[in-house]
Amino acid sequence: MQIISIDYDDKAFRCGRIQNTAKPEFVKLKQFNADKRGLKSLDDWIDECCQKDHANITIAVIVEDQQGASIAYHFYQKGCVVCPMTYRGVARSQWTSRDRCTAAEMIARKAVTSKETWAPMNNACLALREALIEREAARLGCLQNQEKNQNYQQNQALDFLFQLTQNASNILADRVAQAENKIHNILEQSHEFKSERDLLMTIPNMSESTAAALLYLIDVYQPKSAEKFVSMLNLHNGKAISEDNYRAPELRIARNALFEFSADAEESMDEIKALASRLDDKAKSYKTIAIAISHKIARIAFAILKSRRAYHKVMAQ
Repeated sequence: MQIISIDYDDKAFRCGRIQNTAKPEFVKLKQFNADKRGLKSLDDWIDECCQKDHANITIAVIVEDQQGASIAYHFYQKGCVVCPMTYRGVARSQWTSRDRCTAAEMIARKAVTSKETWAPMNNACLALREALIEREAARLGCLQNQEKNQNYQQNQALDFLFQLTQNASNILADRVAQAENKIHNILEQSHEFKSERDLLMTIPNMSESTAAALLYLIDVYQPKSAEKFVSMLNLHNGKAISEDNYRAPELRIARNALFEFSADAEESMDEIKALASRLDDKAKSYKTIAIAISHKIARIAFAILKSRRAYHKVMAQ
């Protein structure tokens, strides 16, 4: 099995090759322009490498943005095995490696040991992604307008601006409700999504939109373990969270949904309440506690979907 790694940006595809995974040795980079002609040249080079036996070649590429997903889909259609990578995983490996290497070389090295494969999203997944992004954009806009309203209320001379932002908040609130209705319809129409949604909804006070965000991530990224799932969400206890950790918006949407849910979980779930109490006794910050709670909930959700059992049965183990 050969591995072709592709590191890309708006200008170029930087590619490398490992000819034999049994004795992995990285071959010098080749570069192609990031346009139709460059993609055609890349296709020709790959055909030459594998003698047009596409089933015997793995394409390793970061698939966390639209360009990466397009590259992955292109080679998936040609019959290649696609090995998905993450920005964070590649960057972390580069930082910890003793020798300096390019991103393409690190992608190839990681692909040698990776057993994950990528497949394009089905129509239900694509529709769910669109609805989740739409709801999150409307929710954030609504929150911003509510914050402005609070500021305007303190100054009676700004009544007109207050009314404008209030009207905008009402419109955005309607958009949130419409997106939530769309999410509900998608989950109802997909038998697999519906059954998994019902399992996650056994978690006390779990909202349908939060369950949908978690379902979407697990369906698309297929994490092999709970540790990989929380690592993908960057929800390790006590570590700061940066919005730039992942370019894929659905990852930030899932984190935001878990943070929102963490306040309700603290009141309704005994194990979460105990966790929050322990951290509070240690004088941990509100943000650290929210991350720890979200970490715990993500692990519980993964265990429920993995075992196909309801919340109370999973927690009784």
